[in-house]
Amino acid sequence: MFVVLLLGPTANLIAGHRINELHGKERFDALNSVRQTLVAAAAGFAAAVGLAFTARTYALSKRAQEVDRFTRAVSLLSSEKQSERIGGLLTIEYVLRERNTEARAAVEVVCAFIRERSAVTVETYRGVRSAPPQWGGRGDDITDDIQTALMIIGANYPRPQRFMLDLSNTNFRGAGLAGSNFAGVKLFGCLMQGTSFVGADLKHARLDGSVMVGAWLARTDLRRATLRDVDLRGANLTDAQVDPSQLLPAIIDDSTVLDEHIRTRLSELKNAQA
Repeated sequence: MFVVLLLGPTANLIAGHRINELHGKERFDALNSVRQTLVAAAAGFAAAVGLAFTARTYALSKRAQEVDRFTRAVSLLSSEKQSERIGGLLTIEYVLRERNTEARAAVEVVCAFIRERSAVTVETYRGVRSAPPQWGGRGDDITDDIQTALMIIGANYPRPQRFMLDLSNTNFRGAGLAGSNFAGVKLFGCLMQGTSFVGADLKHARLDGSVMVGAWLARTDLRRATLRDVDLRGANLTDAQVDPSQLLPAIIDDSTVLDEHIRTRLSELKNAQA
């Protein structure tokens, strides 16, 4: 029916009234030319529609594969085998690296994994805060899966906007996070003895109440980070980007390694407060 309409009334309509002035072969050739043009246009339109449909089908198929892969990766995080949990984390990292629509869900899942697997109880936190300083080192408490998860969070992938990642009340003593990006992350009440943040980005991080005894913070960017009641005894802040006023509410003693001008200014501020 469509072909009849296309080659009949439609062709006559497009050809116009002048075709009626032609006769015989001239009329036939003119109509035939119009019909050929219409057939070519219809074929092109059909091909474009088919291509669009194929592209949409491919996009939906790819999306379904991504969701399925992400779902299977998340299910691995509850495995009793650490190797399977790490495999799930690395798959989730791929999702972040590809910057697809699952990126926000991926980063939130990794944060939830860290909070669940490395949670600090109130009793543990109070016990650590009341105990003498212990100089933690790489691997003292950290497990390979938590180390992997922290490195994924600390990698410089684009982060979802308008919300802060939350790793509060977690334990990653001895983690190696040099050069990582934890800018703007909530790290309230964390246990981070001996953790290496050398050259890391901790701008705007919320570190209040955390234990960072013996932490490596050399060349770390701490601008506008909150450090209220943070235990920095024995921590190394050589060349750290930090304002002395930020250190006023922190716990600092002679074992804290500070640049001389920072220590001098901090002493002046404390004397002014006294």
